[in-house]
Amino acid sequence: MGVPISYNQLTVREYVKVKEIEMKHSDLLDRRMALVSHFTNKNAENLDLNVLKWQLFKVDSLLASQPSTKVKHVIWINGRRYKTFADVTKLSKVQTKLIVDQAVTAKELAKNGQGDINLHRLLGLIYLRAKIGITPEFDVKTWDDVSDDMLDVTIGEVYGAVFFYSNVLEKLMPIIPYFLMEAEQTIQNHMAEVLQWAATRGKPL
Repeated sequence: MGVPISYNQLTVREYVKVKEIEMKHSDLLDRRMALVSHFTNKNAENLDLNVLKWQLFKVDSLLASQPSTKVKHVIWINGRRYKTFADVTKLSKVQTKLIVDQAVTAKELAKNGQGDINLHRLLGLIYLRAKIGITPEFDVKTWDDVSDDMLDVTIGEVYGAVFFYSNVLEKLMPIIPYFLMEAEQTIQNHMAEVLQWAATRGKPL
């Protein structure tokens, strides 16, 4: 396998691996050689000089490339259909809270140069399994499974949605805590009603 010349060609799994290699090697030449070794499955130092020059050229192209920011609303992974919403008002409160949590986690990781490590977890919130003709709903029980599926999709297909939601969250971040506090209060109010209903029927929870 040769070196891809664009991030768009990488799966999310490979993209994360590339970022890990970049973090591991602060020296640019060491980083380039490590990427050649990774993608060719051979020690870069043992490659024919002309082959090495060509692979290093492709590494430079890869590192200089920018992922596509075009939002793909529907993607297919391993025979499964996934859909994202461009309208953030359609997100559930639980989904919104988890997206915020993952975004905050990504920012914390970014302080140590690891901002892309939880990318598939974020994608597992942005894209939902969706059968044709049925509006998809977020299910926290399938989040891990969906996130694992996201490791096999190419960056070119999903980065646009991440870029979109990152921009939206950046603008909404100041007011989201109040939104979540209101949602939690609503849940607590309903829970109080449930407990009261159970008590009147002799069925304490």
